[in-house]
Amino acid sequence: QHQHQHQHQHQLTFFALFADEVASFLPSLAGDESALLRCLDGVHALEHVRDFETLVPAAHQLRLEGALYRYMQPGGPFYPSKDVRRHARRALDALRPSGSRVRRGVNLLVHVLFYPSYWIPTLLLDPWHDARKLVRRSARTVRRKILRLHESVFGGWLVRG
Repeated sequence: QHQHQHQHQHQLTFFALFADEVASFLPSLAGDESALLRCLDGVHALEHVRDFETLVPAAHQLRLEGALYRYMQPGGPFYPSKDVRRHARRALDALRPSGSRVRRGVNLLVHVLFYPSYWIPTLLLDPWHDARKLVRRSARTVRRKILRLHESVFGGWLVRG
């Protein structure tokens, strides 16, 4: 019992230190996008750590989340690219999967209200781009589902052309 508790304290300390170090390190990577993307991918890999939320005290989690949030928003002080914002969002979703839909909704609302310079030009230059992308993605998904259904019902003897 004592050894298990002692081991848990070391894990707690390790993950808390890790979260603090990443939170401290992220701002220094603002000028090196490739290194920043690798670091954000590393944070995203934490989704495979079982019970990360329970292993890291709330204060340490908030510090890391705050560092990730700074890279999710366009504009200063870091002016992250769209790629960096997407990676930061994925990393945060990996750490806190339960709130990802709410965060995306709030993020969309913030972008619409406070960053019109980022979405108005896209709307004016190519208003149908996202709609076309959505239709193509939906058509591919429907086609895949029909193929899977056909293969499961008829044993896969579908002629593809």
